[in-house]
Amino acid sequence: MSLVKVNEISLAAAIEASLGTLPASPVWDLLEFNTINSFGATITKTARNPISRLRQRRKGTPTDLESGVEFEADLTGQIAKRFLPGFVFANWSGVTALQSGALFQTLAAGAGTYTHAALGAALIQNTLVYARGFGLANNNGLGVVDAAGTTTVTNIVGDPQSAETPGNFDGATLEVCGFRTAAGDLSIAVTGTSGVLTSAGAVDFTDFDLTPGQLIYIGGLTSATRWASGRHGSARIVSVDSATQVTLDKIRTTPAATALVTQAPGDANPVDILFGRFLRNVDVLDADYLERSEQFELAYPNLGGTGVDGYEYAQGNFGDTISFNIQGQDKATVTLGFVGTDTPPATTTRETNGATPVESNETVAYNTATDLARLRLENVDEDGLTTCFKNLTLSLANGVTPEKCLGSLGALGLNTSNFLVDLECLVTFDNVEVTEAIRNNDTCTIDFVVKNDDGAIGIDVPALTLGGGDKEFEVGQTVRMNLQGEAFADPLLGTSIGISLFPVYPSDGN
Repeated sequence: MSLVKVNEISLAAAIEASLGTLPASPVWDLLEFNTINSFGATITKTARNPISRLRQRRKGTPTDLESGVEFEADLTGQIAKRFLPGFVFANWSGVTALQSGALFQTLAAGAGTYTHAALGAALIQNTLVYARGFGLANNNGLGVVDAAGTTTVTNIVGDPQSAETPGNFDGATLEVCGFRTAAGDLSIAVTGTSGVLTSAGAVDFTDFDLTPGQLIYIGGLTSATRWASGRHGSARIVSVDSATQVTLDKIRTTPAATALVTQAPGDANPVDILFGRFLRNVDVLDADYLERSEQFELAYPNLGGTGVDGYEYAQGNFGDTISFNIQGQDKATVTLGFVGTDTPPATTTRETNGATPVESNETVAYNTATDLARLRLENVDEDGLTTCFKNLTLSLANGVTPEKCLGSLGALGLNTSNFLVDLECLVTFDNVEVTEAIRNNDTCTIDFVVKNDDGAIGIDVPALTLGGGDKEFEVGQTVRMNLQGEAFADPLLGTSIGISLFPVYPSDGN
């Protein structure tokens, strides 16, 4: 007897061309997972049970089929980039020049250049780019465009690039990650946690498709690309007012020694502005609205003891629920649940390109101690008096249900309900402001950023109300309070969530 061992299976995913149908040449992404909670079809059979002197059932018949996939994984850059659009039902916004093509594949590095055949538009001078996944170390890292790029070549200042042509499935990537301003060009006027960022004319903020609700980081990786005062930090875009002015809020106010405060123009240093892709839920008629289905491949080695591997394909899956689990002194994890249309029995025939999946170069897990750059519950306690979080779970749900019809086994289509964002967390109870916010039904907001060498993920819930408030009294511990939050459409932004991805983020960033 041949046993199929869990440690020997593999899980991959490909974006479908239409519900249940792969494109002619699908791109499979090899996934790292901790557990697979469910995979494939569950068939319901209804037996005949007539009244009879035989007092026995008669052979039944299949009457229903439910298909779906659920797995838990560590929160990594790969998981965020690969799956979040399918759960938020929206395309990434932001600078898209290097975001076309099949997951940034077939990038070639040359002497001082990178070449991308699918580059959508010329990169302007002083655009920041970040490369990772190349085999040669000096082809990876931060670069700045020293002259206006063509649609195929980016001129890079930094480590000298070497000739290298990664293959289609090597996963080498080059991403726009910000902009470097000229020395003395950038200034900011700050009042409380809001402010106005102004360029003297060297920057055109409209060039970068910056979107209200998006998180940015003002200040680069080193002191040479920050204001000479050392001020640097994150902020949220409220509006792009003109080519030279952006209104901000959620400006970092701690620690006081480096927090962003008013900075006059004329500073001797160039200042980097870091950003990346941005994702937010949108109206179904919006140009960025997306209904994307996934197909999953589960590969079983030596299935049946025949020496031939078996492959099971879960078809036509919509993202139903995803939960971000941020537990104390641990790594951050996500649980992803999909509802699908069908999963036929395993076969020995593998789908096209299944044998050459893309292996991500962004698989470093975010931990909840040193990698948590910021976590703030605002409009309740601006000074952080009550926001000592012990744990946090943020869940997105789409209410996906299968559409079933007479004459078919399984689903012919999938329906979605309202997009829901819910929060559960445990905090220390230090003053009465949170309980007052629950009682008064005050509008609050929460955001957090996790960072590591693969960049950062910033999640912002712009408007929610708090519930719960029951307390825990454990001997020898602080008094703690359980909170629940229900997000709703923010009156200004019109969204329930904003997710900002940074290809690179300062190691000392908050």
